[in-house]
Amino acid sequence: MERPEATTEPAPIAPGMVVAALLALVALWLVTHPYEGIFHDARLYTLQALSRAHPGRYADDLFLAFGSQDRFSIFASLYAPALAAFGNGGGHLAVLVVCAALWVAAALYFARGWLADGAIGWPLAIGATAAAVAFPGGISFRYAEPFLTPRLPAEALTLLALALAVRGRTLPALLALGTALAIHPLMAIPGVALWFLMECRHRPWLWLLAAAGIGLAAVLAGLGVEPFARLGQRFDPAWLAIVTSRNPQCLISQWGDTEWTAAANGFGAAAIAWSFGNARTRPLIGAAIAVGAIGIAVGWIGGDLLHNILLTDIQAWRWTWLTAAVAHLGIGALLVDVARGKTRLTMPELLLLLVVVVMLAVSRYSYPAGALLAPIMLALAALHHWRERTGRPAARWAIILVAYLTVQLLVLAAGALRGLPAPGVATLVGAGLCLVLLAGIIAVAAGRMRGQVAVLVPALVAVAVAAAYWDQRTPWRGHVDSVAAPPADLVALLPAGSLYWEGDMTALWLMLQRPSYFSCDQGAGVLFARGTAIAYAARAESLARLRPLDFRQYDFCPMPAGAPRRPRSVADLADVCRREPELAGVVLASPVAGAAGRTWTPPVRFELPLAGGHRFSSNRFHIYACAAFR
Repeated sequence: MERPEATTEPAPIAPGMVVAALLALVALWLVTHPYEGIFHDARLYTLQALSRAHPGRYADDLFLAFGSQDRFSIFASLYAPALAAFGNGGGHLAVLVVCAALWVAAALYFARGWLADGAIGWPLAIGATAAAVAFPGGISFRYAEPFLTPRLPAEALTLLALALAVRGRTLPALLALGTALAIHPLMAIPGVALWFLMECRHRPWLWLLAAAGIGLAAVLAGLGVEPFARLGQRFDPAWLAIVTSRNPQCLISQWGDTEWTAAANGFGAAAIAWSFGNARTRPLIGAAIAVGAIGIAVGWIGGDLLHNILLTDIQAWRWTWLTAAVAHLGIGALLVDVARGKTRLTMPELLLLLVVVVMLAVSRYSYPAGALLAPIMLALAALHHWRERTGRPAARWAIILVAYLTVQLLVLAAGALRGLPAPGVATLVGAGLCLVLLAGIIAVAAGRMRGQVAVLVPALVAVAVAAAYWDQRTPWRGHVDSVAAPPADLVALLPAGSLYWEGDMTALWLMLQRPSYFSCDQGAGVLFARGTAIAYAARAESLARLRPLDFRQYDFCPMPAGAPRRPRSVADLADVCRREPELAGVVLASPVAGAAGRTWTPPVRFELPLAGGHRFSSNRFHIYACAAFR
């Protein structure tokens, strides 16, 4: 890549201003990335690390029994020593903090090399990174996730590679990309594609190298080398039906309004960044847009049309994370330039930009708030592009149309805000305060305000307050994450063999150090192994007779058809045990009326968030050995 040419500004920025801005950025990260312990996908990757550290202990677990994607990543090998050294909770927290710091540092370094100019360089880079931290997108398309997976360090290394590339350091950039590929290939591929598209502008011979790479992949597929062997394989109807039901986001034709809205908003943000960009920034933004579009096309053709296993497994729709990240960095830089007067906007453009910024923050927590955001972003990009090309503002009718869309968006946003839970509102308020603080610091640093302002004090206070409220774990989550050895009183109550624990398989993985027979979360593996898919579907159908909490946690894991609608009974429990001969027992969060079993009272109350904003809470678990019901 070409290194951006820097321009100079007369006054250097005081180091204290840079430190204060960095502190405000740290506070913003803490507010928008609360610590909830080992949850979401972090549980699956923690299991893989534990399995790597203790071969055979979790071999019968549903997620691992038929193979997992862990064999294509070095992450578990890097993660396992931390778990061994600091325990599950401590090791997870330590690696998460390191990876988060790496992500922020890489984003800053990238923004500094790609966007920054002259004395305002670091404040500009910090402001751009703040936008990327505040607007990471929706659930399926989110980057910089608030939990630990190999996606986080792979994204960081990808951004680091791009930062090195824009500085003309090709070999270190390729080394960073290679490491990212080794940690999480799916998240690093768009970085490789972006680097390739940028380099091909100056080195056309790289297209020959790409053709050779495709040929090598075909040869490896013919030789049966994994994962390339999957390039010649297709999902059979039974497997595809399970993938479609459990992981619909992996098939473009199954996307709903939320997925299309999140994707459209990422491209809309990129349109703004490109429209307000310059000769230095537009080529990379254009390449990022192309990478995201290619990813969606590959996902649709490979998964929905061809039902190809490898082209579906690579989840090319995830490539849009890089499109959104580059776009949000560009929008952040635009905001800084507007604040310091370098970029001047008409009043309609300024109002639209403010609406976009607010709605990007709100839509992170509420999809309805972003329903009309993409048209607004495209309208802002078009208005500015028209003025840039013609030298005059857009026609009045265009402004009226945009105003109408903006009002509609604000109405939707108001409704969405009313439905936000208290934690979401608190996060938005905290993030807003951090952004206001950061904006003030950058304004002072850019010379837009006169006088000496004690910016370090409020920045330090912001970090202290954010850190004090960062740990958002429930008592149950904190207890399970920190248990060092299986509780003797619980072990004495459990039957030997495979167990199902209702609502939280980590109680088995982390607290009891045993495999889990079934959970909806383990269904994430149905995409990668047919055996996992078939076993998952069969076990889900059996356990649905108990109407467990697993099927009430997520929209993507609905209750299987045919499940009884009445309260669970002894007959249902006996039916489950007969249908699943390998199941030794079940641990349920609510009792089965009339069934003889044992009861365990945990030291803290069990709490579980459910779909629709509901929560389940219980202070007892009920243990039933299947031998008594067969």
